[in-house]
Amino acid sequence: MFFAGFSLIEALEKLSEDEVEHRAQQVALALQSDFETLGKRVECRKRHRYQVEQNFENEIEQMRVALAVRSLSYFRMRIILKIFRLFYLGMYFFSLVLIQ
Repeated sequence: MFFAGFSLIEALEKLSEDEVEHRAQQVALALQSDFETLGKRVECRKRHRYQVEQNFENEIEQMRVALAVRSLSYFRMRIILKIFRLFYLGMYFFSLVLIQ
């Protein structure tokens, strides 16, 4: 079906020769425009894809940094806690020495 229940051949038979020629020119112009813009569209899609990949890589890197900072903070906290424990144990043993 082409237009409102007509097949393409029936639709073309109902058109005059000038109308058929005009429609053929429209189709040719549309195909030519599509062909001329194809390269630009492909380049645009490539740039877009490259930008998406770069954004993804940046996000991954930011996540790595955040995890590294969080891990570093966690290890710093553990070291500080160990230092406090050692200090507390030292104070405890020092107090035992002073009591005797």
